[in-house]
Amino acid sequence: MPTWLEGRERSVVLVLCVVGALRVFLVSAALPPFHSTDEAFHFDLVVKYAQGHVPRHLADERMSPATRETIVLYGTGISRPRPDLVLLHNSPEFLNPASEDGVPPPVWTAPATLRESVLPWGIERWNIVNHEATEPPVYYAVAGAWHRLGQAAGLGGGQLFYWTRFLNSALYAGVVALAYVFARTVCPGHQALGLAAAVLVAAFPQGSFYGATNDAPLAPLLLAAALVCLVRIARAPQPWPQYALAGLLTAATVLTKYSNVAIVGPLLITLAVATRSASVRAARADAGRLLLLGLAALGPVAAWLARNALLSGDPTGARQKYTLLGWSVKSPGAVLDHPFFGPAAPGALGNFAHGLLATLWRGELTWHGTPMTLPGVDWFYSISSFVFLACAVIRVLSARDRDERQALGTSVATVGLAVAALAVLSTLFDFGTRTLQPSPRQPYFMSGRLIVGILVPFVTVYLYGLEWALAKARRRGALLPVVVGLALLATAFQASIALPASQSPYNWFHLLWRAAEVRAPSASAAVATAGPAAATRRGSRAPRAADPAARAASLPPPAPPSDGSPRG
Repeated sequence: MPTWLEGRERSVVLVLCVVGALRVFLVSAALPPFHSTDEAFHFDLVVKYAQGHVPRHLADERMSPATRETIVLYGTGISRPRPDLVLLHNSPEFLNPASEDGVPPPVWTAPATLRESVLPWGIERWNIVNHEATEPPVYYAVAGAWHRLGQAAGLGGGQLFYWTRFLNSALYAGVVALAYVFARTVCPGHQALGLAAAVLVAAFPQGSFYGATNDAPLAPLLLAAALVCLVRIARAPQPWPQYALAGLLTAATVLTKYSNVAIVGPLLITLAVATRSASVRAARADAGRLLLLGLAALGPVAAWLARNALLSGDPTGARQKYTLLGWSVKSPGAVLDHPFFGPAAPGALGNFAHGLLATLWRGELTWHGTPMTLPGVDWFYSISSFVFLACAVIRVLSARDRDERQALGTSVATVGLAVAALAVLSTLFDFGTRTLQPSPRQPYFMSGRLIVGILVPFVTVYLYGLEWALAKARRRGALLPVVVGLALLATAFQASIALPASQSPYNWFHLLWRAAEVRAPSASAAVATAGPAAATRRGSRAPRAADPAARAASLPPPAPPSDGSPRG
């Protein structure tokens, strides 16, 4: 590490926290509402939790009137090709191909008389079941409290929606700080690794961090904090509050998104290592502390699952969700029909790994129906991840320091368990007639945002392998310059794809620049509690007519898009 950085690490990390938070804020503000990975459905849950309503049964949870009103006003375009015809366009910039006629303006900018005619009809069009309603509660409870804070400050309509998005910016500052803390905890002898981790996380281009969904930075924040506590407990006995904190953080991680279940691996490893440790066996009090750790981790999760089972007969809500999406669980004999097994296995596994690693880095946002990425970038993400994770495994196996080997081994196990969980889930479901991924043609859960909770251990292991590779290439001390270069390239890449979004007439900057925000003619108070529009991945033009004489009922309602996970 450069000598000028010695003694200044905390100041540099603080700057990186601000940089990471500012980046998330700016891109979140530039993107129009209701991006293409179910943001409206997640936001609808934020609104419901803010109102004190916790969903019980999926079939009873239709989109709230407040959310539907905001979808129509702030996430729907409007055009009038003829005096007797009005067209509404769902999330036109995310979903529709670019048009020579330009992007239709949002409904909230239309004249009052036109809004009055389209709003009731558009609201009814979104009177559909929220297929995310059975998701676990932690993110929605936190975001709901933040949402209520915005309401108390007098925000409403589109401003309140963006306020909810901006929670991610505050959370992300914590993720950057924990990336540094975690890397220094697992490898205290590698000074440059901590700063490198903070640099790369500050620039990490995961698109799910720019929306109001449970793929937001809360999961990486909680999982990293839980891992820091678990690693310290595995090394030596700690004060009892840290055992309780580690358990509660583990439970909160799982109850943010079920696909964060990989955190259970480090929990079990910690319990096993601490139980076998001579220093733990010598102190009877530590047995009680380990019991406290286990109870704090399992108790909240068990209570939530029991509550769901009592109210709906479905502990996780997964069955309700995949039934609504048209999936079914395979019989045991049909599991082996998956492409992972048989002659096509190498290609299938390669396709799965490439898609998962690429989207773990850059997310799955689309712009005019095209993934927000650049040619060759996805291959860099997936190949470099595979190479440096493999280097990290080799380095861990040969590490002489027991604590380092144990902590990095736990990190590798966390990443491996997260990937393995999605691979196993991919084999269990028949995806029916779906054309969206996962589908019969691509029966893989390769959406990296589903496991974005592993961001901090993933980056730490990635850089641990990169540092080893540089040492083998006789480039010791090059880690920080290489990572800074990588971060600058990632930032430039994000800027290049976010630039068109900054011109969007739907985004926060345009709301801010307007002298007065257009509100719903009949229920402005309801708009103030609503959220983003649902980005239906197939939705180009939605309601075909909104005038009183229009024949709107002849069109089908928008189909709820899947977020790619039977468990959310």
